[in-house]
Amino acid sequence: MDHQQNTDGSRPAFVIPAGMVFIVTGMDWVQFSTVGRNNETLFLHALVPGGVIWPSVILHANGSGEARAGGSQAVTGVIFKSGQTMCVSPNNGSMGSVVVLVHGYLARER
Repeated sequence: MDHQQNTDGSRPAFVIPAGMVFIVTGMDWVQFSTVGRNNETLFLHALVPGGVIWPSVILHANGSGEARAGGSQAVTGVIFKSGQTMCVSPNNGSMGSVVVLVHGYLARER
């Protein structure tokens, strides 16, 4: 989770500036290659120097039987600080192909 999508189509690296936080307000996701599974769970967590803050958000969806699962979810109370990296991990150790959009905004750190 290291790029932002700009309205002009560019995809620069996403970095939380020093003195700021990123407040997560929602997530959209879809995962492919879920054949043989009835459901899928993804975890959003922060990668920090020396470890992981685990988990911040748990996303769950029932599989479609057509090798995909996903959904949209409003999120509250999840804040990433400068120096942290947003990461997504699956419940089964195998991501297949996954697309995750994290919605939120930058605010000054208190």
